[in-house]
Amino acid sequence: MKKIKSFTLAEVLITLVVIGIIAAITVPVVMANHKKTETAAKLKKFYSTFSNAVRLAEIEQGVPSYEWDFRNAGYTAFFETYLQKYFSYTSAGLISGEEFQAGQPRGLYTVYLNDGTIIGFDNNSPSIDNSIPASIYVYVDINGEKNPNILGRDIFYFAINNSGEMKNHNVESFSSVDCYDCTREEVISDCKTTGYSCTQLIQMDGWEIKNDYPLKL
Repeated sequence: MKKIKSFTLAEVLITLVVIGIIAAITVPVVMANHKKTETAAKLKKFYSTFSNAVRLAEIEQGVPSYEWDFRNAGYTAFFETYLQKYFSYTSAGLISGEEFQAGQPRGLYTVYLNDGTIIGFDNNSPSIDNSIPASIYVYVDINGEKNPNILGRDIFYFAINNSGEMKNHNVESFSSVDCYDCTREEVISDCKTTGYSCTQLIQMDGWEIKNDYPLKL
């Protein structure tokens, strides 16, 4: 009678331990890479969608967005006048003062899109001599109310700027660019310390999140 060879219990346990060690090493890396890919893809999609809305509004208004008067437009009026018709959303409105004081990271006016994304608007008032131009800051929270709700991790910053800089630097008025003349190293540093340049860094890298991205997603 032919004897059938089989694994011993010790061999099976050793194999399972090895598999467990390999999984413990590789699974977090795979998950982290997936998170980076997913985040970059959602951010690129939002940029494309919002840029298209700005272009359509420019056509309707008959003026480029960097010439819109941000100084006199309240948040509600700004959204309803320029962008409302280009988005499908469930609700929109000003957040409470208590929420803002508690560290609301999305600005003072919030729009909840049907796909779960949240857009927030804030603004920068110009200086009296216009040396500091008016801007509308646009924040996107790509995973809605889910945590961590932190700039550079799930909330990302854009701006619509009516400065002549937009034309001089040959970039779109709706832009992730927070520092026109910064090196990539400088953008990484600002992303790490403030979170504002993280969007610019991802766009600079071709809408990818590289291994040296300074924040954990």
